[in-house]
Amino acid sequence: MLAEKNAILKQDLAELKEAMSLLQDDKDELQEKNLCLKQQIQEIENRFADEQRTRLDAEKNAQTVTKALTEFRLRMKEREEELQQEFKTASQDWSTRHVRKLQKKEPRRLGSNWKSR
Repeated sequence: MLAEKNAILKQDLAELKEAMSLLQDDKDELQEKNLCLKQQIQEIENRFADEQRTRLDAEKNAQTVTKALTEFRLRMKEREEELQQEFKTASQDWSTRHVRKLQKKEPRRLGSNWKSR
């Protein structure tokens, strides 16, 4: 009877060793999958960080461009006002010179009686 129990225990031990071996294989496989998942997570986090940096850079660039465009528009408006004033002055100067030329050429036409002639 003791030999019989010993044989059963040896059989149970062999089955346990086989089960432990299978469990170790499963553990190794899960560790490998876990490592692979950690690497994938790290890659995703890196891509996300890159995208964040890219987005922040794009926002900063957009702000810079907006500021530059606003400054440019302001300078163009100031320049437009300057040119309008220059044109007004030049136009007045031309009118004055033209009237003087006419006065020299035909002084009587510019007088109050030129329509009556």
